[in-house]
Amino acid sequence: MRYRISRKVNLILAKFFKVPRKRAQLIAKGVNYALQPFAYRPRKEMAQELKTTPKSPLHIDANTAFCITDFAKIPEVTPAIERARQVYDEARAQESLKKSKGGKSKKDFLVYASQSHQSAQYDELMKLALARPVLDAVASYLGTMPILNCLHIMVSEPNDSAVDSQLYHLDFADVHQVKMFVALEDVTDDHGPFTFLSNDKTLELIDRIGYDRGRLTIEEVETAVGAEAQISLTCKRGEGVLLDTSKCMHYGSKGNKYPRLMLMIQYTDYYVPEAPPTRWPIEELKQKHALDPVQVMALGG
Repeated sequence: MRYRISRKVNLILAKFFKVPRKRAQLIAKGVNYALQPFAYRPRKEMAQELKTTPKSPLHIDANTAFCITDFAKIPEVTPAIERARQVYDEARAQESLKKSKGGKSKKDFLVYASQSHQSAQYDELMKLALARPVLDAVASYLGTMPILNCLHIMVSEPNDSAVDSQLYHLDFADVHQVKMFVALEDVTDDHGPFTFLSNDKTLELIDRIGYDRGRLTIEEVETAVGAEAQISLTCKRGEGVLLDTSKCMHYGSKGNKYPRLMLMIQYTDYYVPEAPPTRWPIEELKQKHALDPVQVMALGG
């Protein structure tokens, strides 16, 4: 209920009262907090406690707001990739790739082999999403214990369009969040690679053109901060990025000649104002995977 309320507040402030993006998010987030304030302190304290334990091999830089890495250093990655590929192959063979939003999405260039709560049935995917090195890195960056908002197997289909998320934009789920993108196979320039600006370059762009929300063309971004500021995620299978998509301008799935397969895992604050998280079967997953308190918190417990 609180997520629906905070989301409605955010939308009303943005669409009807034209409140600037960040201010609207913070107000809506405050509403979310007011509806359930008691989870705030334990989640902050847990994040602080993690800073005193051995550091995660992953680190999201606070200035740039991203970390490109070979996720193979995390044991859970390889089994997750193999399972995700199997799920994709089966969905492709059965012609059951689906659009988001219950099939109502207008993104013909982006479909899914598995979405949100459906992913809970795949043990290997959940083990990766709840892997401590990932959770610890995200908690350190956000300054609070995150929740696993969603988990998708994303398929960018060949296309020649330039619409919607194929244009530069920021995500508005919250003032900050982290998305983990893992390549399920090699990504080249012919696969419509995920492309982004670092946080510092995004701030430079915002300052120069007065950006608040909406879409920007590649040409507009290049004019503002230069072509060299763009980072294209061409990478090998198992590589990818941890990225704050609320702070790093980005686009993807544009001009594909071949399908691009990615595993996307989203982590948000417990009080996220605009993206109601997946309702995971917490007790079932807790017993099946012998989850520790940090992992239970990540499921919203």
